[in-house]
Amino acid sequence: MKKEGFEDGLLEYGAMVKRGRGYLIENTGKIIAAITAVVAVLVTFTDITFFGIGGVEFTSTLAVLLLSSYVIYFSLEDAGERLGEGSDSFKAARDAYECVRLRIKPDMIPALRAFCTDYASSELKFRRSSLLCSLGYSEAEYEAYKGGAAFDKRAKRAFRGADRLRAVSLSPTTLLTSVRQGGEELRNPEKTRLPRLALKLLPSTLCMVLTASVILTARTDLTPSVLADGILKLATLPIVGFRGYESGFAYATGPRCAWIETKTRLLECFLKQNEC
Repeated sequence: MKKEGFEDGLLEYGAMVKRGRGYLIENTGKIIAAITAVVAVLVTFTDITFFGIGGVEFTSTLAVLLLSSYVIYFSLEDAGERLGEGSDSFKAARDAYECVRLRIKPDMIPALRAFCTDYASSELKFRRSSLLCSLGYSEAEYEAYKGGAAFDKRAKRAFRGADRLRAVSLSPTTLLTSVRQGGEELRNPEKTRLPRLALKLLPSTLCMVLTASVILTARTDLTPSVLADGILKLATLPIVGFRGYESGFAYATGPRCAWIETKTRLLECFLKQNEC
C-alpha cells in the first residue's frame, strides 16, 4: 500500500510539473505584458534622462545588458527546446519515426539512394510547376523559353525565377539519422567538432572576459530613483529570457516535429515501394 501511495504521489507530482510548464509557456505573452506594464509605471513616475551615446557609463551598461541577454536567451532557448522534446506530440512523432527507421535494412541502402534522388528530382519539378502556375504560365511555355523562344519581360522574369530553383539535398543519412545533421552520407563529425564546441563556448567566453575586466564598486546612493533606474535597465532580461524559452519550445514542437514526421512519411513511402 505504501509503495502504491508513493508511486501515485510521483505521478501526481509529474503531472503537476507538466501543468506548470505548460502554463508558463501558454502565458509567456501575459508575463511579458506584465513586466512591460511595470516598466511603464516606473517610467511614468520617474524622470527620464538619456545618456549620450558613446559615454563610458552608457557603453559599459549596454555591453553588460547585451551580453547578458544573449547568454540568457540562448540558454533558455535550449531549455525550452528540451521541454518541447518532452511534449506528447514530439514523443509521438519520434516514436513513429524510430519504428519506421528500424525497418530499413542495410541491403536497402542502394535502393534508398535511388529513392532520394528520384524524390528530390520530382519535388523540384513540382515546385517549379507550382511557381509557374501561380504566375500564370505553363510548363510548355517554360520549355519553349528554354528552347530560345521570345517572351516579354514579365514572362522572362518568371522563367528566370523558375530556373533559380534547386533540388533539395536528400540522402539516406538525412532520412535515417535521428539527430540534426546535414545531407552528406560520408562526413566525419570530428572535422566539425572543434568549431561547434567553440561556437557553444563563445557566449560563456565573452561573459568571462567581461566579468574579469569589470571592477564593481558598491553604490552608497541607493535612493528610490536609483533603484527604479536599475529595475528599468534589468526589465528587458526576463522578457528576453521568456522569449528564448518560448522560441525553443515552439521550435521543438513545430519545425523539428514536422521534420521528423516528414522523414517518417518518406521512409514509409520508400518501404511501400520497396515491398512491391
